[in-house]
Amino acid sequence: MENKNLQVISNGYGKTDFKVLIKREGHEFVELEVDLYFEGDFEDVYLHGDNSLILPTDTMRQHAYVLIQTQGYRDPSEFALVLIEQILHAMPAAKLGNAVTREQFWTREKGSVSGSLIRRKSPFETHVRCDVNGIRNFGAGCEINIMRSSGSSFSGFLRDGLTRQSDSPDRILAGRLEAAWDYVSQPTDSNYLHKAVRRDLIELFSTVNSRSAQENLYHVASQLLSEKQELREISLTFHSTPVGVVESARGEESDDRSMYSIIVSPIGISEVSLKRIV
Repeated sequence: MENKNLQVISNGYGKTDFKVLIKREGHEFVELEVDLYFEGDFEDVYLHGDNSLILPTDTMRQHAYVLIQTQGYRDPSEFALVLIEQILHAMPAAKLGNAVTREQFWTREKGSVSGSLIRRKSPFETHVRCDVNGIRNFGAGCEINIMRSSGSSFSGFLRDGLTRQSDSPDRILAGRLEAAWDYVSQPTDSNYLHKAVRRDLIELFSTVNSRSAQENLYHVASQLLSEKQELREISLTFHSTPVGVVESARGEESDDRSMYSIIVSPIGISEVSLKRIV
């Protein structure tokens, strides 16, 4: 029953985490995971239970399967765009569609004769957004567990009466780097460009000397935007894993720098987003 004292601010629905394994040439497989989410004129569904406006979410999954069966699968951005447009056409109440695809490649290990040894490679994630007016946005993302053993310091920070941390002129910087970026236009080869951005992220993170994790993120993002003209904006989030020298048996910090302790939690988090000014 509708409550006249309340207003629906936003609504939507979709299907997430459905997977399909696609066989390619030889012994290569692509494990494709898809998330779909649609926004539109769905208020009556929520307020009055009028299901005539929406497709079952399982039908969205079937659209994905049929699309792969009839047109094949080549590029994740192209696949996601066509899938969104098909569902927007089939469901007039929908006005905007979002798709996230994650690819993981299974290939035969080198030296394997039988083809039974399969290795799972790091996933590629793409983002596609399309509305009924044909406005499109393409992007991608990745997560990288990364560590650098030198070239990162942290000193001169604000202190108060509870600050115990000492200056670190050179330290281990380790953690999980999350990256998400938008393309200027639809990429002609999503996987090639994704590999190039991921490679450059690792290279820049590992070589840029910085006085903090925050400064490192900014310089990585700014250099990447400067070098990759295909990118319009990028967001980097770093979840840092504290690494400290193992204490001696007497409870004092050891001079031995061959062994370190890893603190699982809590962890620090830093985030920066940059966009190109046209």
